[in-house]
Amino acid sequence: MSLTMSMALGAAGAFAPAQRPGPHRLKRGLEDMFRRVLLGLVLAGVVLALAPIQAAAQVGGLLVTPQMLQFEQSERVKTLRLLNRGTVTQLYRISLINMRQTTDGRTERIDTPISGDSFADEYIRFAPRQIMLPPGEPQTVRFMLRAPGDLPDGEFRSHVLLQQVPRPGSEEEAEAIGSADDELHINITPVFGLSIPIIFHRGEVDFEPRIEASPVEFHEDGTPYLPLRLSSEGNRHMRGNIAVYEDGERIGRLRSVAVYVSTPYRDVRIALDREPAGEIVVEFEDARDGAVRERVTLAYD
Repeated sequence: MSLTMSMALGAAGAFAPAQRPGPHRLKRGLEDMFRRVLLGLVLAGVVLALAPIQAAAQVGGLLVTPQMLQFEQSERVKTLRLLNRGTVTQLYRISLINMRQTTDGRTERIDTPISGDSFADEYIRFAPRQIMLPPGEPQTVRFMLRAPGDLPDGEFRSHVLLQQVPRPGSEEEAEAIGSADDELHINITPVFGLSIPIIFHRGEVDFEPRIEASPVEFHEDGTPYLPLRLSSEGNRHMRGNIAVYEDGERIGRLRSVAVYVSTPYRDVRIALDREPAGEIVVEFEDARDGAVRERVTLAYD
């Protein structure tokens, strides 16, 4: 995707200077303006790239499996598989970062743990840290857990960040051009990235899910949805599927919903096949074994 911006510096308009600058001063002004615009767009692109991944871990042609790395109690090594589904060879950089979850399900980068969270990055080593990935050829990244035995019971979580590195001479390198009519042209191709959680546990960990349901609401097009507020008690993140039933028939489903330990609650919406006419049942199914951990019954007249 390419973005083109043009800003005229002619004699008319709100941006017209009182006196026309000389060529060297104009060039320096264009360069400073270009740097400010480029920095703002790059930062915005990074924020968007860190949006949580709900289904397939894929962005910008990069396919990543699995969509979460979780070390079980006896595991010390996990593998991440990368596949470039684009048409050109790309360089990707891998790093570990720390993030928090907001109540609407987004994730934001942080440097200090929130109450209830413990970071995993200092206990994990991985290789390689950069991969040149040709189209259609899968490669793997190995993650090794090196945690001391005296850690307190609980969940330790960080995120794996995979970022596309711009290719020299490609459109990812923005170009500033001063033309005869003193216009500034900027062409930028976004640098894509994605993040997935990496988690390990120590000692006894578990969670107790809670579901609070509100009355059915409707989108502008008239389709119904059920607003829910999910929360959890315990020292392990909550992850699973939510299903809505009426008269034994499933009329709504939301897959792979997660609420992290430090997140007080998470608000979600479940699309319904129809407006309920009577009693409905909402169930939370644990992602580990499919067991129903919470069930709520609601009556609609």
